[in-house]
Amino acid sequence: MPNNREPGSGVPIILHLFNRFASLVGLTHFLRRRILKSFAKQNANLVDSNIASIANVLIGSLDLRYSSFTGLLALREICKAAFSNSNLLAEQRIKLDGASDIPVECPIFIVGFPRTGTTLLHNLLAEEPGYQAPLMWELHEPAISNSDSAKQAMREKVQKFIDANNLLAPNLQNVHPMFVNGNEECLKLLENSFFSPTFLLYNQAPAYEKWLLEQIGGKVGDSAYEMHKLQLQLLNIHHSRRGTWVLKSPAHALLVNNIRRVYPDSLLINTVRDPLISIASFCSLAETIRSIFDERVDRHQIGQLALRFYQHSCDEYLNLIRKPHKGIVEISFKALCQSPGDILQKTYELLGLPFDKHGLQRRVDGWMRAESKKLKSKHSYELRNYGLDPSVLNNRFEGQIERLRRLDSMGGIARACDLQETDIEKRGTCGK
Repeated sequence: MPNNREPGSGVPIILHLFNRFASLVGLTHFLRRRILKSFAKQNANLVDSNIASIANVLIGSLDLRYSSFTGLLALREICKAAFSNSNLLAEQRIKLDGASDIPVECPIFIVGFPRTGTTLLHNLLAEEPGYQAPLMWELHEPAISNSDSAKQAMREKVQKFIDANNLLAPNLQNVHPMFVNGNEECLKLLENSFFSPTFLLYNQAPAYEKWLLEQIGGKVGDSAYEMHKLQLQLLNIHHSRRGTWVLKSPAHALLVNNIRRVYPDSLLINTVRDPLISIASFCSLAETIRSIFDERVDRHQIGQLALRFYQHSCDEYLNLIRKPHKGIVEISFKALCQSPGDILQKTYELLGLPFDKHGLQRRVDGWMRAESKKLKSKHSYELRNYGLDPSVLNNRFEGQIERLRRLDSMGGIARACDLQETDIEKRGTCGK
């Protein structure tokens, strides 16, 4: 039987050789033990006992057998930031006893599965006057003060983070470009609560995955989004943010019901793409990210992770829209790419949002021209590389494929309430 565990995707050969050397001489083993002790110590020092219990699940589930030396360093920095931010946020919550009075009104959440046009839509929406997305440098320490020197220091720190990512996995910029002052997904706002599926992109952590999927839609997820909201409030305070927040993260697709409970006035946009292409593209992205952390990446494990994520995302979304709802729009990936200006205008109209009709197309064209200069080579992906059979997935997600066909027949955009469920969806067979 062929070995499906492949060398890290896109990791420079010099780093791969260094990691092999570090493993052979025992440096990796030493660092692995030291990091686990460090995590346990930082966890014991967490102020919020609820967050400490979640972090404990993650730490106890980490599978570091295949971690590379540089991957362990990267994981240490991610968790170190989450530990630090968690305590800073706990302190801010006490100081800002009236934080709940700081409005975060009608935030827009893009809740499509990853690789369905979420980044394109996120950036285009944030171009509209009166709308805003978090900037990458802001997300690394949302509790930072309004001091100009502190903000500049954070920008420099984040630039070093980007440079390190480019060194560890140059291909990552092809699939998810990162810029200090660029609009960024808000995944770190959830990671600071240690309740986020993005940790599973860094490590297999099987027990954590099982536990997290069991908590979807429950009180733990609500608490994570309460912390998410606090961080947006702090950005409003310290960074004088006043616009409507436009937010996206790979986690949102799994946690739509938690979003709606914590942000009852939120507006949701579900971007939709052919499930087979979405899953394959997500696998490629996940492999690229995991290769930063592991010496070898098990592609079949990545494929099964993507399948579970997609299934749970479908189930959570269908559960949400079966209940009375409003302010939810679905957008076809194909339509968004073909006519971004038209789709954007229709989005504002269907959600009842104000926008500058006369300047919209000019802003869309300007952003698309600027981005075309940044884009590099496209990444390639194939379902079978990840142990997934296209014909099986076609049958498994027949309901989602039919729903996408109906969406495209309606011009590629519609209110969720105007898209009637298919018989397959009603039977509950979507993604199972």
